[in-house]
Amino acid sequence: MDTNTVLKKIGIAFNLQKRDLLDIFELAGYDVNSSQVGAFMVAPTHKNFKKMEEAVLIDFLDALILYSRGTKEEPNVPPFAILNAIQSLAERGNAEALTAIDDCTSKAREAMESGLFKG
Repeated sequence: MDTNTVLKKIGIAFNLQKRDLLDIFELAGYDVNSSQVGAFMVAPTHKNFKKMEEAVLIDFLDALILYSRGTKEEPNVPPFAILNAIQSLAERGNAEALTAIDDCTSKAREAMESGLFKG
């Protein structure tokens, strides 16, 4: 699998919008614009296609970890990957999924408060 395909699949899996990709590239130390990110995301047959170098993908993945969970010293709570998924559901009007998330978090909170997760 080539690096561009990996980037596309990660974008889908993490529900990343172009603005998120730009933020992650910035964290990785790359000064890219929306058009450059788009060139990584289009099909290889597209006239604007640009091959992503492996080193760029590795830096992107390292930055994605920081973007999603924050540093070990200052974690993002909740992780951005979860927030992005919830926002994507809301943008698509998927109230049923949001209700299921509410139910799940309520059950988890109840289990935590009852001591179920204590070692």
